[in-house]
Amino acid sequence: MEEEKYYHSESGTPQGGVISPVLSNIFLHNVLDDWFVKEVQPRMKGRSFIIRFADDCVPRRQTLLQ
Repeated sequence: MEEEKYYHSESGTPQGGVISPVLSNIFLHNVLDDWFVKEVQPRMKGRSFIIRFADDCVPRRQTLLQ
């Protein structure tokens, strides 16, 4: 919708559509999650994990207090 007028799109995935988070989760599992496990975690000291929801992510590292 632009200036109170609705425009129908013939192609693409609509912003905020139901399928957008599903497609991003499928794609990012193969790209972001696997990359984090194979490339990032082996280089980290201590426990590391990634928090991801759809296309947003926050890598985190837990440090151990001694």
